[in-house]
Amino acid sequence: MKYIAAAAVLSCLLFVEASPASSSSKNTGSSVTASMSSLDPLSGAGYSIKVDSDDKDEDQENSPALAIVVAAHEEQEEQEENEESEESEKKESSVVDKEVDENVFASAGLVYNKAIDLPVYRQGRVRAGDNLPPVPQVVACRADGQVAITYSEGPSDATARIARHLNNGTTPGNFFVNTTWLNQQKYAMVLQNIYNAGHLIGMTYRLPNEDPEAMSDEEIKTDIINSARMIETLIQVSPKYVRLHFSAQSDGRTEQILRDLGFIIVGYNLDGKDYVHKTPELVANEYERTFKEYRDAHDSKGSFVAIQYDIPETTSMDAVPSILETIESQGYTAVRMDGCLNDARPYKASAAGLEYVADKFSFGSSGYKSGQQVKSIIANTTAEQELRVLAVDDEFLEKSDASTMLSKKIGFALIPALIYAFFI
Repeated sequence: MKYIAAAAVLSCLLFVEASPASSSSKNTGSSVTASMSSLDPLSGAGYSIKVDSDDKDEDQENSPALAIVVAAHEEQEEQEENEESEESEKKESSVVDKEVDENVFASAGLVYNKAIDLPVYRQGRVRAGDNLPPVPQVVACRADGQVAITYSEGPSDATARIARHLNNGTTPGNFFVNTTWLNQQKYAMVLQNIYNAGHLIGMTYRLPNEDPEAMSDEEIKTDIINSARMIETLIQVSPKYVRLHFSAQSDGRTEQILRDLGFIIVGYNLDGKDYVHKTPELVANEYERTFKEYRDAHDSKGSFVAIQYDIPETTSMDAVPSILETIESQGYTAVRMDGCLNDARPYKASAAGLEYVADKFSFGSSGYKSGQQVKSIIANTTAEQELRVLAVDDEFLEKSDASTMLSKKIGFALIPALIYAFFI
């Protein structure tokens, strides 16, 4: 009988020993590796998924989803190169460009200052098969030396930790939310927490079947409004700034519908490539390289809208301190999108409406923040690595830790029973 009891106890201990391994995937601070069961829904959503922990910086296809991300960005870069080549051949006057900017600014509820504003919009080319021209996208800030750090496709398990890094450095972030994940309570809570921490909330919009030809204009319009309404329900305002899911694959028709609904489409002119690079230093190098290339070409700092992905298995979470160090050392200032555009009304009153509104964190209010405190974030990150203190916005992860600790405590409590069974 005592051997049967010992076997039962030993089985419990083996189960307890295995439990932390399954939960450690979302608790490690350096390189996070998701369990295979968690990869399927993320891959299906188009997320880039890393299935190894190799630190090499290779453009290897770790999953079909990663290949899609890389291909989308390569297409975007090729398109930008072609547009730059075509633009250099044009002899249009600056007055015409100013008038175009004025019209686009006016549609966004902004006033364009010809004397001081930098060009912030990019007009893409008409894509093959499109009857409508693409809507201009915001790709830079109005003032020299500003950087808007944006995150797309979250919230995920990484989002709360990214926000905590930014909070430690009193740095504003911009999170373009993929509403696919908001039907899970823990991610809805993450969205509410990062909004209440003062970060700007935008929306990443993705067509349900990624085929606009399969939907009517009214169906696309309804889907866009329903997506924005999910965010509005959680934070009491609707997003105004929208990024299309894998923007290189966007279509002029959907862009026109978004514009008619009062949304402002945001692109980027700085890609951190956290979906390819596997170390924070390499991501930060993309920032430094882009800054240098602009200074060399224009003899000025320029301004940037940077894109990162707050999703599992990118280096976005670990790269925050390195990114902020680079921004600080190069003489730039981190801003929210409303500070980037001097927009005092960065939200919509309702998903279906055209009225723009402010909140207590908006540009021009007492709650607005910009800049970064690098020493603060480094100090807090070091302490975090040593003590592994979880903030309020990581409460759902803390609960996971608590369950793991409970399993360990049960295992330790059963050790005396095992000894008794064998030796008494």
